[in-house]
Amino acid sequence: MELGNLIHEYIGYISSELKQLDRRSIIRYQYILSVYADYLIHHIKINPETLIPYLDRTTPGQILSALDIYISKSSVSSEDTANVYISVVKEFFRFLKMKHNIGSDTLINSFGLNNDDPNSFFFQYESYLKNAFHEKKLHIHSTGLPYSDQEMREILKYCNNCLDTEDVLTHHDNTNLYNRFVKALATKLIIYTGFSVTPKLTGIRQRDLDNLGGTLKIGDYVIHVPFHLRIQFRDYFKIIKIKDPDVQLLTYFNGTPISQPAEIGNFYRHKLLSNFNDIPTAKPSSVICLAKYTILQMIDIGLDRDSIQSFTGYGDTVYKACLELSDMTRIDLKNNLIDTKLKAMPLYDVL
Repeated sequence: MELGNLIHEYIGYISSELKQLDRRSIIRYQYILSVYADYLIHHIKINPETLIPYLDRTTPGQILSALDIYISKSSVSSEDTANVYISVVKEFFRFLKMKHNIGSDTLINSFGLNNDDPNSFFFQYESYLKNAFHEKKLHIHSTGLPYSDQEMREILKYCNNCLDTEDVLTHHDNTNLYNRFVKALATKLIIYTGFSVTPKLTGIRQRDLDNLGGTLKIGDYVIHVPFHLRIQFRDYFKIIKIKDPDVQLLTYFNGTPISQPAEIGNFYRHKLLSNFNDIPTAKPSSVICLAKYTILQMIDIGLDRDSIQSFTGYGDTVYKACLELSDMTRIDLKNNLIDTKLKAMPLYDVL
């Protein structure tokens, strides 16, 4: 049996049957499994005859050895990227077991053991991470992975439900409805801009929003506000408790300004089931995961590092973690570019 065929079958499965994955995630899965296949072929020296016996004997330690080679031979430095690698390889083995009964029962069972069980996959993975941090192979992440397209759609749907309800306008003296409205606005603004809560979101004053002109001033930047969000800010100014151009734009019912990321993250967190919630170390620091999603988009459209960091308020740690993930998603574009250019060379027809 060919390893490439198994990977192709798995990618087809997650593309057609598991419709919760967006295109970026599918490309990421393809890339990581190609890296894992490269490890098996060039380091383990497997061939079609030895493939299945090897997979049937694979242990957590062997998967971690593959991860170690990946880290040492690439520019990977973020724990986030290591978490994605482990998640993808783990799900591939679950698929092999389910579809073809390939893989060790001991390995599959280790995925579900308690994290404090020495036989647990993640007990061994966390030990590996501690050593990688100590040896400075990886830097510790404190931010989590970017949300997926599907998760972002769920968050936006929830925000719009909170913002479009007539209850907020007709019962704007209801503290809970009012505060939920404010948190939904803050969430949508972070999704649009990739802002950090501090200092970016907390630095916006009422005078910075020109709702008539549809622009928002942030430091040296002036950006246009999307039409729907602009209408929602118009509704906010109908119910706002304190009208003062020098006051922070987003404030709660009692006049206290939004200042803590957790205040926003806990607002929508219960609506989500993360694709990576079975990796303890990958559970998101929610609000930064919103920003990371947007920063990924910024990288993909070609915004430079300095502009992204200056605009969003996030530094090198968040930017580099996003850059690693973005590089993985663009591997197919690079491949298609090379393939197209090679075929256009005069040598192609001669050879």
